[in-house]
Amino acid sequence: MNLLKKTSALAVALTITSFSASADQLDIIVPSGNTGNSWKQGVMFHKALQSQGFDSELHWTKNCHTNNKWVKNNNRAAMYLISANKFKSDKFRKKCDPNPAITEDSTVSMLFLRSMTLCVAKKPFNNINSKADFEKWIKGKGGKINIGVSDYPQGMFIDLEKQFNVKFNRVDFSGSSKTLKGLVAGDVDMIYTGYTAREINTPGVNCFATTAGVNGTEKFADLFPNWKLKDVATYAIMQGVNMDSKQKAVAKNAMMKMLKEDADLKAYYGKSHILTGDIMEANGMGLKNFWNIVDVWISLDKK
Repeated sequence: MNLLKKTSALAVALTITSFSASADQLDIIVPSGNTGNSWKQGVMFHKALQSQGFDSELHWTKNCHTNNKWVKNNNRAAMYLISANKFKSDKFRKKCDPNPAITEDSTVSMLFLRSMTLCVAKKPFNNINSKADFEKWIKGKGGKINIGVSDYPQGMFIDLEKQFNVKFNRVDFSGSSKTLKGLVAGDVDMIYTGYTAREINTPGVNCFATTAGVNGTEKFADLFPNWKLKDVATYAIMQGVNMDSKQKAVAKNAMMKMLKEDADLKAYYGKSHILTGDIMEANGMGLKNFWNIVDVWISLDKK
């Protein structure tokens, strides 16, 4: 009997070992700060992969240059999110091209389409709900608006300056969280940033307009018909590294599963009114759309 018990225990141990050894390996990289939205998503992707049974590690590589060094020095299959604006900024401001290059072969999936937003402090004026309200607010600013941004092109507000005959004085912050804090602290009059639950739920902040007019906000195209950025949202993809075609297919299936089923990710994107990659791809959105938005950002940097 003891021998049978030992044999049975050994069989179970061998089965567990065999399962662990055959588990798919897929890591998450975060080539940005470790306090903002990209980091939050990276942590959730990592946990979702582990929940699916993957051998997964989370790596903070901080920026494009150090991310490329990680790729060069590691052979683990991994993926990371990159937006059209970040790609443009990395390439033209930081002189860094991603490795591998973003192509149909390297891209795992579309990831999300997030509205951009304009927000003001609720005090002293808290009723910007229409074009007339916004024009009234602008007239009270004495010909200049201090607007907070993070890593966006220099020429992005030229069209608005012409439309309203007012100077948009940009104040640059290091990251979207600091941009929002700058508005709350009264350092700027308005901010241009991504529309997430953080902006929606911060006390004292009124995000009155968005790219798509989501969550009861005004639509950029209605307020600013001549603005080149009126239809530009944050378009993000999931980029793969150290993957062959089989690994990429596994990674894509994992991404689609987590976007559809993972409770944390569904809550995060849902609360921010973000269109996720599974829906984007079902509607025919792909890498071509990503490059179209890259081109818009590049054109604004040239002004």
